[in-house]
This record gives sequence, structure tokens and C-alpha cells, in this order.
Amino acid sequence: MQVSLHQNTTEQRAPLAYSSLDIKNKIDDINNQFKSGYKLILMIDSDLIDDIWDTKDFDLHWVVLETPIIWNYVSGLLGSKVDEIDFNVYSWGTDPFGSSKYLRKTITSNHFMNNYNGYIKAK
Repeated sequence: MQVSLHQNTTEQRAPLAYSSLDIKNKIDDINNQFKSGYKLILMIDSDLIDDIWDTKDFDLHWVVLETPIIWNYVSGLLGSKVDEIDFNVYSWGTDPFGSSKYLRKTITSNHFMNNYNGYIKAK
């Protein structure tokens, strides 16, 4: 079994505003690992599940990525017209064979970047 750890360092998480290239590169890296047959376990703050951001607590949680990450992004004149990220994850307490997604609604790319902390991949 091959296992690797990829984590965001403090230096990588320092800014709270990200360029669309930063976000695209992060999502592309995750999707490329997924499409190459790796099982990915994401370390997230549980705030990622709902589109809220609690700066007081770090509720870190491991989830298994079940689908590639889809980023629907359309840039606008003063920001983005559309900025939605959607994907399925499995976590204890959810039915892996059920039809409901663990993410209750789509989230923004900044919300994803502020609550995603890295992954472990295994093959």
C-alpha cells in the first residue's frame, strides 16, 4: 500500500483571499490524484460542510472524497458572477450507499480554501 500526506502549511493558509489560479491549482491537484486511482482522505474543518466560517474553533475532521471536485466559476467585472464548489464525501454517520450528499449545499471557493487542510492519499 502506498500512502502519502499532503498538507497545507501555515504559510500556505495565511491569506484569506485567494486568486482563481491558487484555487484552480488546489482543486486540479486533488482531482488529478483522485482520477489516478488514489483514495483521498481530506482533512477539513467541519465548517466546510455548511457554508459558515467559525473563526473561534478548529473542528478538524477526516472525510473520504467520493467524487471529483466540481468548481463552477464565472469571473465578472468586480469579482465572480458564479463561484460554486460541489463534491461528495463520506464520513462516519452517513450512509455510503444512500442518495444524500454529505455537503448540504454548494460552497464558495474561498470557503473551501479556508476550511481545507490537506489530504492523505492511498493506493
